[in-house]
Amino acid sequence: MSYFCEYSQLSEEIQELQKEIAELFNKEEEIIATNDFTEINNYYQNLEHKQEIYTNLLAELEDWINLDTYEGQKIFEEKYNLKRAINSILNKR
Repeated sequence: MSYFCEYSQLSEEIQELQKEIAELFNKEEEIIATNDFTEINNYYQNLEHKQEIYTNLLAELEDWINLDTYEGQKIFEEKYNLKRAINSILNKR
């Protein structure tokens, strides 16, 4: 697989995962309102799992990109912002 193809594939996987995480964020209040401990626990476990996958994909992508580039900085900022948002939600537990 060429460099560009692998980079593109990783980028697509990351974008898809970002959408999934955004959907989870949007469901947080709804899940918490159920007062179902099992469902709430599953929600947070799923969120943590998605964060781990996302972090691993970004680490893999960073191997392909020099952080001195604009794209590298953008990815680093996205990773930082997502981690901060997820940690904020997880700290609400």
